Amino acid sequence: MYSRDQIQQVRSALDIVEVIRDYVPSLKAAGRSIRGLCPFHQEKTPSFHVHQEKGFYKCFGCGESGDVIHFFSQIEQIGFSEAIEKLAGRVGIALKKEVSSAKREEESVKEKLYRLLEVALSFYEEQLQSDRVGLPARSYLKERGIKEETVHQFRLGYAPPTGFSCFEFLVKKGFSIDLCHKAGVVSRSQTGRYYDPLYGRLIFPIFDHFGHGVGFGGRILPSTKKPLLGEEADTDTGAPKYINSPDTPLFSKGRLLYGLLQAKSHVMADRRVLILEGYMDVIGAHQGGFPLAVATLGTALTRDHAKMIKRYADEVVAFFDPDEAGQRAALRGLEPLLQESLFPRLVQSEEALDPDEVILQKGKEAFHGLIENASDFVEHLLRMGMKKGSLSLQEKSKLAQQILQIVSHSSNEVLKSEWTHRVAQALTLDPSALESERKKVRGLAPKETVPGGPGKKREIRLRLPTAEEECLQLLMNVPEAWNDLSLDAVDFKEERLRVVFGLLEKQMANKGKVEPPAIYDALPVEEKEWFLQLSTEEIDFEDPLQRRDQLIRDIRIMQEKKKLAVLSAQVARGEASSQQREEYRYLLRQIKGSPRTVVTKN
Repeated sequence: MYSRDQIQQVRSALDIVEVIRDYVPSLKAAGRSIRGLCPFHQEKTPSFHVHQEKGFYKCFGCGESGDVIHFFSQIEQIGFSEAIEKLAGRVGIALKKEVSSAKREEESVKEKLYRLLEVALSFYEEQLQSDRVGLPARSYLKERGIKEETVHQFRLGYAPPTGFSCFEFLVKKGFSIDLCHKAGVVSRSQTGRYYDPLYGRLIFPIFDHFGHGVGFGGRILPSTKKPLLGEEADTDTGAPKYINSPDTPLFSKGRLLYGLLQAKSHVMADRRVLILEGYMDVIGAHQGGFPLAVATLGTALTRDHAKMIKRYADEVVAFFDPDEAGQRAALRGLEPLLQESLFPRLVQSEEALDPDEVILQKGKEAFHGLIENASDFVEHLLRMGMKKGSLSLQEKSKLAQQILQIVSHSSNEVLKSEWTHRVAQALTLDPSALESERKKVRGLAPKETVPGGPGKKREIRLRLPTAEEECLQLLMNVPEAWNDLSLDAVDFKEERLRVVFGLLEKQMANKGKVEPPAIYDALPVEEKEWFLQLSTEEIDFEDPLQRRDQLIRDIRIMQEKKKLAVLSAQVARGEASSQQREEYRYLLRQIKGSPRTVVTKN
C-alpha cells in the first residue's frame, strides 16, 4: 500500500478535468462544474459533473462518483494501487511502496518481463528492416499493400527462420532462460532444446491499453522453411497460419484486443468501435482511414473483451469474415456484448472478401458503405436464417428459439420485447405466443442495479441537506465563511459531521484551504459515499455570510429544542431543580422569541 501523503501528492499533481477529458471528450463548462456525457452509463443529456476545484466527479444519472484516482480505476477496470501507479507515472512522481517480500518479487518479475518483451520487440523490428533477413516479410507486406508508415505505427517485425536468433539475442542481453520462458518468447522442443516459437513469421506486437508490449502474434510466410534442430519442413504443410504467445503473467488472449492502443483515442472520441477478425484486417482498416478497428486474438469475444469495449464505446459494429467460421465467431460474440448492454450491428458482405481485401479491391467508399449499412444483430440473424428461402413452421419455430436464446442475454426487458415482436413479424408467428416463449427462456445476464454502472448500486440523494450538512457545504465552498466563525465540532449532533468539521478546521489552520479529497481518504468506507454527495452537490449561496449566520442560528435552535425536550420531561415529572426550571423558562423564551439572533458562545 501507499501512504496517505503519497496518494495526496499524486492527486494534487493531477488535473481531474484533464484526466477525465481523455475519456469524456464532451466535457464543457456549466456553472461551477464541468459537465459531459457519463462514461459509465448510456445517456443523451449530460448528467456527469466534474468539480475541478474540489477534485471530485459525480453523475446524477447513475450515481457514480469519486476522485480522480477512483475514476481512473473504474474506467480502466484496474485496482486502486495500479491506478495510483499509472497516474503517478503520468505526472512523473516516484512512489515508494511498502509491500511484502513475496509481493515485491512478483512486481519485480513483471517489470523484468516488460523490459524483456520490449527488447524482443526491438529485435523483431530490426530483423524486419534488415536488407537480407527481412526481405521475405517485407515482400509479403508489399503484396498486401501495407505502407512503411503503417509498419512503424503497429511496430511490425520479423522472427528469422533460424529458430534461435531471438533467444540467443535475449540471453546475450542478460535475460535468463527462465524469464524468457515466462515471457512466452522461448519454447522447449521434445529433445530439450530451446527455440523461438515464432520463428519464420511476420510478427504482430500485442500491447495492453497502457502501451506496454505484453505478447506477440505471428503469421507464417508462404516461403518460410523451418530448419529447426537440423530438420527442414515446409511450413505450408500442417503449420497453423497464425499463432500467439502463450498465456503469461502479462498476456491473456481473452482480455486483450489487437489495435486498441492505436484505436483508443479515436474510439473514445466517436464512442464507436469496429470489431474485425484478424491482425491484417485491423492494420488494413487503420491504413485505409478507419481507425476505430480492433480485433480479438484468434479467440471468440469474451465478457472481459465486452467490458473493455464498454469503457470506451456505446456503439459496436462487427465485420467478421464472410465464411462459415467468421459467421460463427460473430454469433459467439453476441452473448458477452448483450450482457454488457452493447447492441451490435453486423456487416453483411455479399462477396467473399475479408475487410482489408474490401478496402484494397473495392476502395474506401465501399468499405464505408458496408459499415454504415450494417444491420442490427436481430435483423442479421433473421436474414442469415432465412437466406435459403421459405421456411416450414417447424423451421421458423427453431430459428425463433435460437434468436430468443441470444436475446435472453440482454437485461433490457423493453428491448427484448421489441426484438421478440420483430422476430414474430418477420417469421409470421403469433407475437403473444412468441412473447410467452421468450419469458420461458432463461438468460444469463445479471440484473443491473445501475444502468451501465461499474459496480454496486450507488445511493442517489433524494432529500435536501440538513442545516448542519449545508453548513459544511458552505464552509467547503466559501473560504470567507471561516472568518469570525462561532461554531465548533461539538455543535454538530452527528459523529460524521463532527469528524468532517474537525478535519476541515485543521486544513484551514494548517494550509489555509480546504482539500475534500484528503477528507475523503480519512473517512471510513461507510461514510465515503455520503461525503462525496455532500461535497459535490451544487448549491448557490446568494449571500454566503448571511446564509452561514442563518444556518448557525438553525443549528443552535435545534440544540436548544433538544435540550428543552429533556428539561420539559424533567419538569413534568417534578424532578427538575430550581436551576433547571429557570433554564427551561429561558430556553422557551429563546425559541419563541422574535426576532431571532445568533446565539454566540461564551
